[in-house]
Amino acid sequence: MMLRLSGVTVRFGDRTALDAVDLTVEDHETVCLLGPSGSGKSTLLRVVAGLQPADAGRVSLSGRDQADVPTHRRGLGLMFQDHQLFPQQDVAGNIAFGLRTGVRSGGGAGARPGAGRLSKAERAERVSELLELVGLPGAQERAVGSLSGGEQQRVALARALAPTPRLLMLDEPLGQLDRGLRERLTVELRQLFRRLGTTVLAVTHDQGEAFALADRVVVMRAGRVAQTGTPREVWQRPASSFVARFLGFENIVPATVRERGADTPWGRVQVPKGTPSGRCELLVRPAGVRLTPPEEGLKCTVTGITFRGGASAMVSVLLQPVAGPPLTAESPLSRAPDLDETVGVTFTGHEVVVLPNAAEPA
Repeated sequence: MMLRLSGVTVRFGDRTALDAVDLTVEDHETVCLLGPSGSGKSTLLRVVAGLQPADAGRVSLSGRDQADVPTHRRGLGLMFQDHQLFPQQDVAGNIAFGLRTGVRSGGGAGARPGAGRLSKAERAERVSELLELVGLPGAQERAVGSLSGGEQQRVALARALAPTPRLLMLDEPLGQLDRGLRERLTVELRQLFRRLGTTVLAVTHDQGEAFALADRVVVMRAGRVAQTGTPREVWQRPASSFVARFLGFENIVPATVRERGADTPWGRVQVPKGTPSGRCELLVRPAGVRLTPPEEGLKCTVTGITFRGGASAMVSVLLQPVAGPPLTAESPLSRAPDLDETVGVTFTGHEVVVLPNAAEPA
C-alpha cells in the first residue's frame, strides 16, 4: 500500500473541509479525486503533501506515519494547475530544480529524499531523458515564456517526475488548457504513467479527465467520500442522486417500486430484477429514453437539441413531457426530431438505475 488515509479530518473554523476521510492508493495505481469546488479534494492533497496539518486522523506512506515528516522528506512529486515554473530559468533549469533537491534518478518507491546528488552531467542526461518522455525533445534551452500552455504543462510534469517520486500528486493539472489539448494530454499521461509504473493521486473537477486517467475514481462531497470505484463502476452504478447529477445525469425522479416496476411522475418504469419494494430515486440514462411516435408512449414536446459531436454524431434531445419533469434522450443525428415536434417516449429497463432514497448532506 503506497498511501493510506485513516479518519483524516481538517477544520477551518466552523467549517469542516475533510470529515473523517479514509482512502487508500496501491502501488502503481492512478486514483483521481473528483468533485465540485469545495468538496475537499485539494485540501486532501495538501494534507498528503504535508502542506496542511490534519486536525485528526493519520496519513501513512509505504506504511510509515507521516505526522512528523516535512514535505521535502516525503518523496512526493507535485504538479499544480498554474505550472509554477521559474520564468528566470530555461526549461532545463526548471526540470533540474527537482534533481538538485530530490532523490537520485532510479530511486523509485523505496528511495529517500536527499539520498544522493547527481553530477552536472548526470543531471543533463536526466533532463534530456525526461524531455523525451514528455514529448519535448531538445527543448532544454527554451525560455519558459516562449512555451505554449500545453508545453508548460509538459515541463511541469517533467520537473515533478525528475526525482523519481514514490507518489506523484496532480492538482487540476490540465485545468487551464482548452478541451481538445486537455483530452490529448490526458491520454498521453495515462500511457506515460502505465509505462513508468508511477503511483498517482490526482485532483480534478472534470469527470471526462478523471475517467480517462484513473484506475479508480473517488467522488467527494462536502469533505466526505460519496463513492469510490473503477470509472466503469461509478459511471454504470452511481451510489446516489448527488453522484449521478455530478456525472451529468438529469433524468432522476422519486419513485415507488412495486414488483418489477416503479411508479414515477413519468408513469410506470421497469426496474432491474431483484429491486426491493419501497421508495427510492430512479435514474434513467439518456440512452434508455426511446423516442417513438406520439401515440406509442409518454407524449413529450422537443424543447432543445444539442449536438454532441464525435464519430457517432449523437445529439441530446431535451423533452418536456405532458406530466413530470423534463427528460433528456440520446438520438443519432440522422434520426433526431425537430424542435417543437411532439414525440412519444418509452423506457429501456437495462438503462434504469435504482438510487437509495437517503438524506444526503447539503
